[in-house]
Amino acid sequence: MLLLTGKSLLGQQKNEFQKDFDFLYQELQKTPSYADQITGEKKTAYQNLYAKLKAQPVAPTALDTFYNLSKLLWPIKDKHLAFYQNYNRDIDFKTLQTPGFIRDYRTSPTFKSFPRVKLNLDSLESSLAKKATGSVEGIYVIGDVAKIGIYRTLRKDSLVGVLLSSKLQTWDRGQLFSILIQTSPNSFRTVYCDLATKAFRYVENDKLTNGQFHHYDLKKLNIVSYANFRSNDAYIFNTLEPNIQYLHLGSFNGSPENLKIAKAFYNRIKDTLTAPNLIVDLRGNIGGAAKCANQFFALLKNYSEKGKVFVLINGMVISMGERFALRLKPIKNIKLFGETTNGMIAYGNNDGYSPVLPSGRFKLYPTNMPDEAGLLQYEEVGVEPHVFLNNKSDWIKQLKVIIRRTTVN
Repeated sequence: MLLLTGKSLLGQQKNEFQKDFDFLYQELQKTPSYADQITGEKKTAYQNLYAKLKAQPVAPTALDTFYNLSKLLWPIKDKHLAFYQNYNRDIDFKTLQTPGFIRDYRTSPTFKSFPRVKLNLDSLESSLAKKATGSVEGIYVIGDVAKIGIYRTLRKDSLVGVLLSSKLQTWDRGQLFSILIQTSPNSFRTVYCDLATKAFRYVENDKLTNGQFHHYDLKKLNIVSYANFRSNDAYIFNTLEPNIQYLHLGSFNGSPENLKIAKAFYNRIKDTLTAPNLIVDLRGNIGGAAKCANQFFALLKNYSEKGKVFVLINGMVISMGERFALRLKPIKNIKLFGETTNGMIAYGNNDGYSPVLPSGRFKLYPTNMPDEAGLLQYEEVGVEPHVFLNNKSDWIKQLKVIIRRTTVN
């Protein structure tokens, strides 16, 4: 019925798993990132990994199966490369609030067999509430929809996320939300469950900055994130003060519709950048196409010959947004401020090819665009700002102070 594929979570046959495993192995080898990175000794190691994983006993649950399949992606640095459980795309948040749907789902084998943690949740929640703000362990929220507890297991680098509460009745307190493997102090290889569909998704490298996981916008309870900025308008221009103008570039979407919107906005503001200081807000820019970004790059480069540009970036700037910031970074009179970008920058997919594995249960979104710009060094790392801003006050206000100091000096 549902949220996943409609197939049982238990009893997967060995031949079904091996067909999925072989298919995924073959598809990954077609990607530019595999060709770039898995060579020489790494290729031998990858082949050994394949043989080792294939020889393992068939996993008992869909989560175990998905996790084992995802290990084929671990050696490849390519954050555009996506792997997730197939799901019913007709389900939306409105459906999830329909009494009949909720009743049928909560009495289904799919719901009853969904992975759960075996802990005293009241004690766990009480313990996590006392964790330091800087600790990865603690209580996190997804907007006002769900509360997640993240705690360490007995394995030093392993953590688990458990659903503590949710406004969505398709979830139960104690159900598993995520599995995290800590790969560095603030980076995590993650399998998490989509809040709406409950489908498993693999995230190669999710970063924790100032109490916030960027991929899922999961942030510590009671933490205000001044790094974030969201607007229903992708493009905004206004004057903040007589000597400071503001330009928000929230998307470089390459769809025909957005290209028209972006071009109309560009034409409207191209001759109005007259203040000596310009704040360019890239926060939350998830990228798009060069044909959208290039007009704004040329505009800012030209403006920088007579004025100063202060560019805001955060951990949710990805793909073409990151490339845009990186191109601006070395230009005189342009400086980047904020926090390091996401690190999903080197590769891409321009044809939408997204094959379903033979079992029908899992889906791959492979990349097909090579790293022609030589940006692999930024993959999983991101683009650093010239100046890091703190998360204790509004970033625009912080920039205004910096601009005033710059003007005085």
